[in-house]
Amino acid sequence: MKTNNRIKWMISLSFILFIPSTNIAQNAGQAPQTNYAQMVDTRIGSKGNGLSCGFTYIGASYPFGMMQFTPSFFSPQKGIVVNQMSGSGCPHMGNFPVLPISGKVTKSPKNMEDFPTYKGIREATAGCLSLQMKDDVICDVTVSKRSGIARFIFPVDKKEGTILIGAGVSSTTLSNAYIKITSPSSCEGYAEGGDFCGYKTDYRIFFAAEFNHKAKEYGTWKGNSIREDRKQIGGVQSGGYFTFDTEQSASVEYKIAISYVSVENAKENLRMDNENRNY
Repeated sequence: MKTNNRIKWMISLSFILFIPSTNIAQNAGQAPQTNYAQMVDTRIGSKGNGLSCGFTYIGASYPFGMMQFTPSFFSPQKGIVVNQMSGSGCPHMGNFPVLPISGKVTKSPKNMEDFPTYKGIREATAGCLSLQMKDDVICDVTVSKRSGIARFIFPVDKKEGTILIGAGVSSTTLSNAYIKITSPSSCEGYAEGGDFCGYKTDYRIFFAAEFNHKAKEYGTWKGNSIREDRKQIGGVQSGGYFTFDTEQSASVEYKIAISYVSVENAKENLRMDNENRNY
């Protein structure tokens, strides 16, 4: 009996101690809590060479989320990738890089190695990254638990803008890949392979992606070959491209979700994470 009374007393005391403190804060009219995410500078540890560098990534991530939407530390010229470990001193992952470029694509991007690295970082906080590319395209990215959203803002004096998506491209060597353009505003696929510090780390990762409006032209590439209207391609050094009329709308939104199980699961992640959600 005494034990039960003691338990009841402890519960009542906990309730009394907790509730008034909440009410006092509300009644005192205190300012909203500090947004600590805005105080995080994700550039810390991202510069330097060798052991003097933290090998951190600058992009957006979600607490315990699946994606790290960021330029790869080891291949920033390829654009924004979907997976990256922070603090790892060897190339790894870096799957499905997406890269906006002004104008049309005139030759095969191959392994996407020949593009310039972004010009500068406009903003880098927890959950948000904004970059200015070399051709003055603005690239804003953020994430949810299993997917990412990017907004590409093309220069107003350009009539067209192209977005590249590397399927058979990553920060390390792949063994196989596949991409299928399912409509003028969507695509899906997978990649296999990878390594870390010279050791194979074979895994398969799937993706599903969509844009907020239709492209005027689209196609795929593999190696040195690029072909408009070809809707699917497999193999390494492959990918898809979408060219938009940026004279009518300079901004293009891109959503991508991933899964380590199947394309269907990636589609489901895209749907669940992004209903009524825009950048």
